[in-house]
Amino acid sequence: MALVSLLLACDGEFVKNDLAIFLTSPKNDAPCLDGEKVGEKLDIPVEWTIEGLPNNLIIYVDKLDDNKEIIDISNQQQIPIAVEETSKKITVDPGSWYQWQIIGNEGNLKSDVYTFFSEGPPSPNQVPLPAQIQITRNSNSQVQFNWTQTPDLDNDRLVFDVFFGETEDTSIPLRENLESPEEISLSPIEADKTYYIKVITKEIRSDNTVGNRAIALLKVAVNG
Repeated sequence: MALVSLLLACDGEFVKNDLAIFLTSPKNDAPCLDGEKVGEKLDIPVEWTIEGLPNNLIIYVDKLDDNKEIIDISNQQQIPIAVEETSKKITVDPGSWYQWQIIGNEGNLKSDVYTFFSEGPPSPNQVPLPAQIQITRNSNSQVQFNWTQTPDLDNDRLVFDVFFGETEDTSIPLRENLESPEEISLSPIEADKTYYIKVITKEIRSDNTVGNRAIALLKVAVNG
């Protein structure tokens, strides 16, 4: 939006003076994938261009609800900027709608109002770490074991498939889609033989599809 003013020149003629502010990034009414996570917040860069030399420029930032209405005007951010600036970082909550606008010249010059969704940068598609299998009993033809799991780096939900057999590639599961590690006891098992315990850790994405997997394999000689 531009404000057009008329100035009186020395020779008595009126000279047109154009002032305008144009918001350029984030794109209007779209997810913003830029930004840097700082604690529980996101620092998102906003950018604009200016025509002319306006004064008293301020960025106004408001958090919106799902209907894109301002949640609480008393929490509005007001960030002064210099006329030579063309970008600034604003601090927002991730996963929320926001609107922003630049106003100058004591309220007589206003940009358009832009909205964006604070998506933030995508997380790396991290493969989960393999489970750590521990044997808790190996005697009298009985094997008992459990495992521990490091939390997923992408914060995806993890489930576990557990296998036990005489070969590394055994494909018959003892348990499937366990929501958490548990203690498993097997008996009687033929002693003086070698077996393999395999735990597959699977990521479950937000759409309930299976993502990355990690395999932990432990070789165990069963005692009589």
